[in-house]
Amino acid sequence: MAQKDMMNFSALGKIFTIVLLQNVCNFRATVGVSTYRNNGSTYFCPSFGKITLRWHEFHPFTHYNSSSKALDGNLVHYMRKALNICCPNLEIIREKVDINSSCEMEILIRQTAPDEPRVYFPIFANRGDGEQFERRFLGLFDSPGPAVLKVNHGIASSSNEILYFLKDVWTIVVISFLHAVLAGMIIWYLDHESNPQQFPSGSLYGMGNGIWWAFVTMTTVGYGDKSPHSTLARAFAVLWMIEGTVLTALFAAQLTADLTADEITKELNLIDKKVGVPLGMETFLVKEFNYAAHFEELEHFHDLEENMETYESLEYLIFFDYVEAQELLKNGHMKNIVIEKNIAHKYSVGMILIGNFVADDESFFTCWRRELVDNREIERALERCANKENTEEPTKGQLSFSTYVVITSAVCLMFFLTLIVIREYRRLKRQNNVVAINNS
Repeated sequence: MAQKDMMNFSALGKIFTIVLLQNVCNFRATVGVSTYRNNGSTYFCPSFGKITLRWHEFHPFTHYNSSSKALDGNLVHYMRKALNICCPNLEIIREKVDINSSCEMEILIRQTAPDEPRVYFPIFANRGDGEQFERRFLGLFDSPGPAVLKVNHGIASSSNEILYFLKDVWTIVVISFLHAVLAGMIIWYLDHESNPQQFPSGSLYGMGNGIWWAFVTMTTVGYGDKSPHSTLARAFAVLWMIEGTVLTALFAAQLTADLTADEITKELNLIDKKVGVPLGMETFLVKEFNYAAHFEELEHFHDLEENMETYESLEYLIFFDYVEAQELLKNGHMKNIVIEKNIAHKYSVGMILIGNFVADDESFFTCWRRELVDNREIERALERCANKENTEEPTKGQLSFSTYVVITSAVCLMFFLTLIVIREYRRLKRQNNVVAINNS
């Protein structure tokens, strides 16, 4: 009996020991996990106490503040607000990466070991993608698509535009000129004997009159000061009228096509063009768009207008968000730059997460991403509301440019009509005075 009781006691001791060990393990698993409540939802601080943010210049989200000598930008402010709600105890170590291209950024990410939690910003990926470079991607700021901007280099740009037009029409201009000179010589030769008054026998002066007639006829002006008399000359004149009309129509059609080319939706051709893009964006553009352009990644992309002379070799720029590009152009922040094309390709700017994360960390990342996105969208919504309030009232009394032109033209016309009426009135008055004097 004593032996049986001893066995029961031993079994109870084992059960007690197992339960005790389970409680200890559960206690250890929960040590250091802080719980916060926000809007009725519970979020946990992650299993790690600090995380390294590795970043490079991407205005306005991240940029170096020379005054404070530290990272600054919208992302810093968004993160500060997000951490106050999700996990105030989390420490973020900010570390700028020394790279010159997106290729170097990709290599750095792929070579990073997951021993410590790190995030890389900015990273570009298609909207909805959960991975980039085979690492977890956390999309933060959605873009409706990039904008292709054309760089105008002042006088040089104007000269390039003129050369661009001449490139397409110069053959028509040269052919028209040569044919007109030839037609003038022929019409003089066929008509100078029967019509020496208009086409004299003197070769130089006579051919000059013939060339004048050819140009007037080709442009369908029909001045009428000279006309052929002989049958052969008139037959040739009919042929020249037809050819001249065709040449003039071809010239006008080509010139119209060149002038309206920017207004017609067409496939953007950046092949072999020099294109400036924000640092870190080239890899995404090469994978998603078949542009075959020569990309030049610019670290200080937002200072491009001030340093335009540094990038005189650039023909185009790609801005990460065409809506913001339109706002910057509207506010006059990017002079000498025009929007060439808006690309409807939705994508996200976000960050890559690297580390040995556990399941409990998902609650933190969910909260962190949501708060970052909310802060960004709230800021943009406030800007839209402010712009709407500032633009609604002034537009009620404003006139368009074309209306100003019409009014100015009408005022000038009335002014000259008034001068003519006054002049005519004075002339009639002088005439009446002369008649009165003669009658007296």
